[in-house]
Amino acid sequence: MNLYRKNITTLVLGTGIAQLIPVLFSPLLTRLYSPESFGAFAMYISVSALLAIFVGGRYELAVVVPTRLDSARAMVQLCGGIALVTSIAVWLLFYMLEQLAYNPFGQSAEGGWYYFAPVGALLMVWGQALYYLNNREGVYPAIAQSKIAHSVVTVVVQSIIGWLLFGSAGLIYGYMLGQLTTIVVLMRAKGAVSPAPLAPFKKMRDIAREYSNFPRFLILSHGLNAASAHAPVLALSIIFGAKITGFYLLAQRVVGAPTTMISGAIGDVFRQEASEHYRLKGECKAVYLTALKRLVIVSTLPFLIAYFIAPYAFAFLFGEQWRVAGEYLQLVLPMMYLRFITSPLSAMFFIAEKQRVDLALTSALITLVSCALMIGYSFDSPEIMLLSYSIVYCLIYLVGGWITYTIAKGQGVVNASPKNDQ
Repeated sequence: MNLYRKNITTLVLGTGIAQLIPVLFSPLLTRLYSPESFGAFAMYISVSALLAIFVGGRYELAVVVPTRLDSARAMVQLCGGIALVTSIAVWLLFYMLEQLAYNPFGQSAEGGWYYFAPVGALLMVWGQALYYLNNREGVYPAIAQSKIAHSVVTVVVQSIIGWLLFGSAGLIYGYMLGQLTTIVVLMRAKGAVSPAPLAPFKKMRDIAREYSNFPRFLILSHGLNAASAHAPVLALSIIFGAKITGFYLLAQRVVGAPTTMISGAIGDVFRQEASEHYRLKGECKAVYLTALKRLVIVSTLPFLIAYFIAPYAFAFLFGEQWRVAGEYLQLVLPMMYLRFITSPLSAMFFIAEKQRVDLALTSALITLVSCALMIGYSFDSPEIMLLSYSIVYCLIYLVGGWITYTIAKGQGVVNASPKNDQ
């Protein structure tokens, strides 16, 4: 148990420090880069994240499954090879589209950031595959070190390039070098990725077939989830341009990192306690309500304060031109507040094996998010788009919270036998 707590502490501290570093450097970076640069950077991150789901075939998630370490290493090599080939193909596709004078990214494509996106996706997949390999072997210090190294290298390089040369390229170059640093740290970790010969082609082919359910089922579901999460960045960029997206990115960056860390820590404790109680008693109502109370107490006052001071705080910390980012934050803070409270509790879907209910909720979310974006587009207003998006997520979080509470009580239609959901 002591080892378990040590591992959790190591990961929480590493993740917390890694998320805090970009927030601390934000006042400097906002004075080195324009909102347009941040908008292009946001598009690079979003498109890279979406491509990463497809280019690796989701085989990186299967690294923890094989019983033998050599099979897990072969899985990493398989995933890396697939990602390399498909990333090159995507880059060539972007090049051909540009030659045909067709630009799928609208007015946000200025600067050619999309040429970096396939490379970013490749680095994401490689980093995730190595992360899961180290996680499988319990090399938690290396994982924590890689997260911190990624953040440090990213913000330092972004700051240096921003001081020497203005433009979105500095933000992207810094982030890519941070990704490379992550890969190097994880590859040098002892015990997981010691030098190993390239697996025979036949072995990688057999592994690809054995774990073919990962690309078959996860690419679509994870792609839809990622699309709904990145929808505001994509829609704001394509419809309203990079400047508006830059404001939104800063709002998410400042509030998202600390809230995710705190909410995740409470969620880790809840997941362990709730799963144990549910397994033994078929319900975990008391554990659920205790976690809910903690989340509400921890979050309510800070979110209220943030709502009223956001525009003034952003103007003071980041410069007057960033006041708009604070106003955008006010529009999405209700969504962030409910996400902070309900996301840790959503573990009930998996504790009680209610994946079908979770999938139905996700499907409804995607439909409603599309409607919200269309409302903003029809009014030609980024403010209405963000407000509609926030309202939709608030509704989904409230419904999801009610469902997870019903499951925790061990009552109701949604708590039918788990066999129905398998």
